[in-house]
Amino acid sequence: MMKKDLIYTLILALSFCSCSSQEKKALDHFLGEVTPGDSAILFAPNKLNHPEGYHSSLIITNDFKEVYFSPMTRYCEIHKIVDFENSGASEKLLFTTICDAGDPILSPDNKRMYFLSFQPLEEDSLYRERIWYSEIIDGEVLEPKVVDKTVYDHPTHWQFTVASNYNLYFTSEIESEENQNIYLSQYIDGKYQEPIKLPEEINTEYMELCPYISPDEKYLIFARSDNTTEKTDLFISYKENDKWSKAMRLPNTINSKGNDLCPVLSPDKKYLFFISTREGTSKIYWVKANFL
Repeated sequence: MMKKDLIYTLILALSFCSCSSQEKKALDHFLGEVTPGDSAILFAPNKLNHPEGYHSSLIITNDFKEVYFSPMTRYCEIHKIVDFENSGASEKLLFTTICDAGDPILSPDNKRMYFLSFQPLEEDSLYRERIWYSEIIDGEVLEPKVVDKTVYDHPTHWQFTVASNYNLYFTSEIESEENQNIYLSQYIDGKYQEPIKLPEEINTEYMELCPYISPDEKYLIFARSDNTTEKTDLFISYKENDKWSKAMRLPNTINSKGNDLCPVLSPDKKYLFFISTREGTSKIYWVKANFL
């Protein structure tokens, strides 16, 4: 081995040793997958290659032991990866009391799984997506409940998100399907309150959708589609002194000429996962979250 190669090897070894224990857990869980830098790359392309693509990003538990996603199938589905090391195989998560479930999201404490379902309600027979949740006890996902009427009165679609205090950020189509905006419903005394439209620093005359809120509600990553590009890009806004900053578009090392949406951070906040159509079919990408 040449001297410069030996030096390079030592630098790599030292870099790995300097990783935090939480990041090592993440790298160990992903079993040798090439980790990204500042530019987004495909995640596990030889294992996660669902023929119809993906409708959600990866949802990872805090201990990095369980991973969920929704494929781009005709009906809503939640899949749990059961064999990442060898094949990336997954199995469908089934509930006995509802017909379908998709686009999962975990509360930061991992005590609830929220998701979307078209399951009809006795008190509201309209066929549309509503937000549901299941309590998680000892690793078991229990039978689901629909969220409060204050929220499901809002037509919604695609990814939503939950903060540590269970405040709910979601896409509302209450104005029209062509005018999607992001709303907040605060969770107070075990009930979701009347949703509030986020300010103009986030919501514009264009379409805003697929929000991801940080657990402490200090920043919001979301997708925006405007009539100049006719595609969705990822944006970020920060909150300071209860005021949101004007949303900024994430760099071209993350956004692309395709649709980029459904942002979710890994539990250690080291990586951003999202779906993109930059290669045609919607696939899962990841990038180091240095932009935070």
